[in-house]
Amino acid sequence: VHSAEVDQIRVEDGKVLGVRLASGEEIDCGTVISNAGIQNTVQRLLPSEAQAAKRLNQDLANLEDTYAVVGLNIGFKASGHVMDFTPANIWAHPSRAFETNLAEHKADFSAAFPWVFITFPSMKDPSWDNHYPDKATVEMYAYTDYSHFEKWAGTRWMKRGDDYLAVKAEIETRLLEELFRYAPKARDHVDYVEVSTPLSYETFVKRERGGFMGVASTPERFRQKWLRATLPLEGLYLTGQDVTSDGIIGALMGGVLAASAVVEKDLLSEIKSDELEKRKMKV
Repeated sequence: VHSAEVDQIRVEDGKVLGVRLASGEEIDCGTVISNAGIQNTVQRLLPSEAQAAKRLNQDLANLEDTYAVVGLNIGFKASGHVMDFTPANIWAHPSRAFETNLAEHKADFSAAFPWVFITFPSMKDPSWDNHYPDKATVEMYAYTDYSHFEKWAGTRWMKRGDDYLAVKAEIETRLLEELFRYAPKARDHVDYVEVSTPLSYETFVKRERGGFMGVASTPERFRQKWLRATLPLEGLYLTGQDVTSDGIIGALMGGVLAASAVVEKDLLSEIKSDELEKRKMKV
């Protein structure tokens, strides 16, 4: 079943039986691998009796949400080379007073974003220009505080009102101007802009309070010995960044660990072994 929303993971006597879809259809299976994040897996997908039996809700109290962000996905009608894009990421800060910047932005949305991250996906792909000549892409993210969007919590996508649309327009203007500081030639080639807010993460990936990257990488998070690919219910596995650490590499390693747990093999060692053999062959 493709693109089907899961309503619940079916559990009986501490063992996974399958999943029930939002449509009501039930799928029987003895193994369920969740990439929904530990909070969604436990609080949204597991029956309350399974949560209580394994004390998972109590364990979740030791975890914090990650920060919220606003973002842009931008398409350009010109090659990245024309706009002097490079594959390097940009981290921009309004000043060195990081804690002050956080406090000021939390108090006032119009204050500078404490950080802005800019990345150039099309420049990282050596085959991009062959497939998509005279086009380029940029992604941007900026730290924000969920409190600035809380008044729209619970509203429906595309139906949040003109005041919300005005905030999105403000985000677009502010982030584009930040991009043009570092890539001024890009100003004349913008073709498409999509704006995201913490509510986008609530809507599309069910992140409570718009958390950008699952659970926060705090010292307490890494003390949770139960937080691993194998969860305390037979047949239930967790994958993604909540298994290891934040970001793309964290999600990648979470996938390797989940697959290793399911097949009961150390797949990371096998991957390393295969890579060493390939290198020997090249030599």
